[in-house]
Amino acid sequence: MHAIPGDDHYSSRRAILAILLALSAAMVGVLPVFLVGALTTQLRDELNVGPFELGVAAATLFGVTGILARPLGRMVQRVGPFTGIAISAAVATMSLVIVSIAESFSTLILALCIGGIANGTAQPAANYSISRSIGSRHLGLAFGVKQSSVPAANMLSGLAIPSVALLVGWRSAFALAAVLAVGIGLSALVSRRWEVPIREAGTPLQDRGTPRVGLVVLTIGAGLAAAAATAAG
Repeated sequence: MHAIPGDDHYSSRRAILAILLALSAAMVGVLPVFLVGALTTQLRDELNVGPFELGVAAATLFGVTGILARPLGRMVQRVGPFTGIAISAAVATMSLVIVSIAESFSTLILALCIGGIANGTAQPAANYSISRSIGSRHLGLAFGVKQSSVPAANMLSGLAIPSVALLVGWRSAFALAAVLAVGIGLSALVSRRWEVPIREAGTPLQDRGTPRVGLVVLTIGAGLAAAAATAAG
């Protein structure tokens, strides 16, 4: 018997699925750059790069994310959150695979440019998934869980050193991360039937315009906080 969309149990399962996919998407979106940071010692010896080049590579991913976030957000709004998550996972897979076979600094930059596209798609897709599926009373909790994706990606990157990189090489760590991204993408595709239709997400409030001053303040604050956390990591 199929679940009835209005059933409470169905809604709870759908909310949990939305949070898990959002967490997974946001995590895999930043995984390429965090793995590069964690595996710096192995990378610089084999690719003949120094701290400056690795810093440029990391900045490339976040720079591409910032530049393309707005058009990628529009794309996610057109295709839906779960499809957006699947797309971001597919692009992240491409980025991770390219890093795993990289032989030069230019290839690493290319991979992290692609990773920036993945992250720029993953973040709005994750946020859209939560906002469409979670009631207003639990949005704070849901977004808090989603934000744990960043330390989760850091943790996985750190664990990759003793569990994979030191045993079978850093390239295998990226290859395994690519397999993880494929799994997340397939999960998002299979789960599209659970996605909240727009008509069920509620009638939108009247558009009162974009609060540009508030968004600028939030953007600056979030940027400074992210810079501090990333530098500390």
